[in-house]
Amino acid sequence: MEKSLRPGHQSAFLPLTILILFHIINNYIWLTKNSVLGFGDTSLHLYNSLSFFEYLKSGEGNFFSKLFHLFNGNNIIYRFWPPFVYLVSAGLRFVFGNSVLAVKLSTSSLYFIILILSVYFLGYYYRNQRTGILSSFLVSMYVGIFGISREYFLDFPLVAMVSLCMLFLLKSDKFKNRLYSLIFGLCFGIGLLTKTQVIFFILPVAIYFLVVQIEKNSKEKVKNFLFALSSALMVTSIWFYGFWAYKPDKWSVKNAFLSSFFSTMQGKAVNYTLAKEFFPVVAEGSFIPKISNLSNWAYYFEAVFLYVTPLLALVFIFSTYLLYKSKKLEKELFIWIIFPYFIFSLLSPKDARYFFPVFPAIALLTALGIEELKNRIFKNIALVLLFTFGITNYYAYSYLGCDLFIKYRLETKQSLFYIHPPFKNNYYSVVIKFLKEIEKRGDLSQTNIGLISPGGEFDLKGETSIVTYYLASYKPAFSWSNSTKAGFFNGYKKYNYLIVISDPVVFKPDFRQLLAKNGSLNTGNKLTTKEKADDAIKYFETFKIIKRDILQGFDKKDIFLISKD
Repeated sequence: MEKSLRPGHQSAFLPLTILILFHIINNYIWLTKNSVLGFGDTSLHLYNSLSFFEYLKSGEGNFFSKLFHLFNGNNIIYRFWPPFVYLVSAGLRFVFGNSVLAVKLSTSSLYFIILILSVYFLGYYYRNQRTGILSSFLVSMYVGIFGISREYFLDFPLVAMVSLCMLFLLKSDKFKNRLYSLIFGLCFGIGLLTKTQVIFFILPVAIYFLVVQIEKNSKEKVKNFLFALSSALMVTSIWFYGFWAYKPDKWSVKNAFLSSFFSTMQGKAVNYTLAKEFFPVVAEGSFIPKISNLSNWAYYFEAVFLYVTPLLALVFIFSTYLLYKSKKLEKELFIWIIFPYFIFSLLSPKDARYFFPVFPAIALLTALGIEELKNRIFKNIALVLLFTFGITNYYAYSYLGCDLFIKYRLETKQSLFYIHPPFKNNYYSVVIKFLKEIEKRGDLSQTNIGLISPGGEFDLKGETSIVTYYLASYKPAFSWSNSTKAGFFNGYKKYNYLIVISDPVVFKPDFRQLLAKNGSLNTGNKLTTKEKADDAIKYFETFKIIKRDILQGFDKKDIFLISKD
């Protein structure tokens, strides 16, 4: 088998173009029908990209100094995530517009093109054009992949970047080729600036190739490996140095970096000495579960069945068996899947999307297994069935809500966020209604708005993060609550408006009761939140509810605009 990318891809151009346009057009249709901004981190990521856009178009300094400032992680205007996706989206905002639809569609389209082409060339690298086309078709039809492409997580760009990194890693021919080794290093660096978890998917394969070369005693290939790592470090050095040098008030950079690495600050506390000594925030939300817990090891196995779909998962297992039997199982593809499975199974924070970057390897092994079918009739029947099922499944999940496993997903705490039919909500229209009411009363640019949500949450989660993004996109200049309880109560006197999101039972309808509930927790400062809350409640005594509405989404919430006068 020749391990090179040979010229002559003209016959693949049409099907790949059709596949890319299929996803772009359907994502456009789906996004226009679905007005839900996102959940949890999605709104935060959108807000971060908006911050990049506003900063780049501001009059502060020249363009290159702004880029340096954004990549120098010591500003942390975007919390602890790497900056690359936000910068890409900021650039796309200049070209396609600043609406949520434009940002989501343009960003997902770019990474869909990278994903489909990378997987195609990987399939072609291993076998032929048919394998490449089938691989790219399969990965794009996995429920998790097309579902998450419509949400503004960092995980979909990560899937694309992992595939691109793997392509150039293989093109380096186990680091025999210095040029492609350097290109791989550059892509790996960009992958690190996309999401640091790229290490779990790429580095094990790169080390495996290095070990193979050491066994052959090839110093030149080891040098190429070091050149690749050097180029990756060169790309990421500005951000990681600035990030490491920055010392936030509430948590040390070590906490921030490790949280960025594992993409979580939640979980159950454990007695883990090293974590408690060096990473206290992470130790509170441990990333080390019990190894003996079977559910930890079954979680991502279930995720493959749910987000690849059971039928395609079974085809993948059968294909892998055929490759193993014929002694054509590519070890690097196997490592691409197994090593991240081991790592993510060990970590207590679990989410199916963390494992999505292995889906291209699953698609490749499936396509390679189909190629092992000796009977041409059986092979053609398999291809037709896979194509028919992929398209049918796509439309069933995307538009009809035919999720046969929704109950099981809820029971096993698998995320539902990125596989639902489109539906409308009124968050944007309510925020605009409130802001126009404020504009009637004075200069919006001189207005300070405090934003609080039910259950004592001041951080940007759920409805709060969605409302915050719409506030920022409408008038970026005005300010709202800091993203913590302490931040809110420290600066409560500056707010002349409050927006309060609440369950009707919690609100009752006096917003001061909600403030008292929020203020009952100690922030760890010398002056407790409860004491500050008591002062804040007195300050807000004269505030009156001037507008009230209902947020219509997955759950209905009351939302109130409360004014000082």
